[in-house]
Amino acid sequence: MRPTSALKKLKAPDGTEWDFSGDSERCFAVNNDETKATASSADVTVTVASWRELKIPGKPVIISIFGKLRLQYKIDGGKWVLENVEAKELIYNPLETEQFEKFVDIQMPLCKYYRHTK
Repeated sequence: MRPTSALKKLKAPDGTEWDFSGDSERCFAVNNDETKATASSADVTVTVASWRELKIPGKPVIISIFGKLRLQYKIDGGKWVLENVEAKELIYNPLETEQFEKFVDIQMPLCKYYRHTK
């Protein structure tokens, strides 16, 4: 199972929409303690950290999202299919350079589990 393979856009609890297809970097780790699975379904909770740089004239602007997602899978025709994604404790943030450095420090432990870069 690759939890974000079918995931494109998601609304954070504050209403902000995040498009994962535009990520510069995305890291996540499965939270085993919060994940439940049977032979035909799975509720997978992941902690995700993602960011991208916006192309705006002037100083660089980096936006990020960090928190938990609950991904619901079902077996369909012998394959795992992503049915629903729920944002849990997901925070959207624009970051200044100093804040981005702190974000990367927080993100890096997740990257040892799964890391996607452009």
